[in-house]
Amino acid sequence: MRGIIAKVEEKTTIPVYERTVENVLGAVLASGDLWRIIDLSEEPLPLATAVLKALNELGYIEFNEEILLTKKGKELVEKYGIGKREDYTCQHCQGKTVGLDAFKELLKEFKDIVKNRPQPKHDFDQAYVTPETTIARIALMHTRGDLKNKEVFVLG
Repeated sequence: MRGIIAKVEEKTTIPVYERTVENVLGAVLASGDLWRIIDLSEEPLPLATAVLKALNELGYIEFNEEILLTKKGKELVEKYGIGKREDYTCQHCQGKTVGLDAFKELLKEFKDIVKNRPQPKHDFDQAYVTPETTIARIALMHTRGDLKNKEVFVLG
């Protein structure tokens, strides 16, 4: 990964991190369209294009009618456990929230888990959010690629 980052740093003054490269690769897994890759990666346009150029020069992706991972690119993605970027952005509010349809089973399971949780102590200004809010936060983390190959413990 260090070699990719060094190659990107030759192309831009924008700071680049391992996560930057992972974001772009995850977006390439989801789409071969340049503009969709930039959108899904959530990286600035000049940085995302610098990453794509570096990946191409190093043989990880190829530019044809679509942007595609090469065999070498697929091996890199596998090695680092990079997953396809998913987009659960609500189509009605254009991203002000997330849709929970893909998380119905998780929401049901979470509601079952929290049904017997203790009441918050109002003396300490405690409260808890609804199960829907908790699952929406998890969905947003998933949309951003923060959960792939990770274990998460939800408190509250």
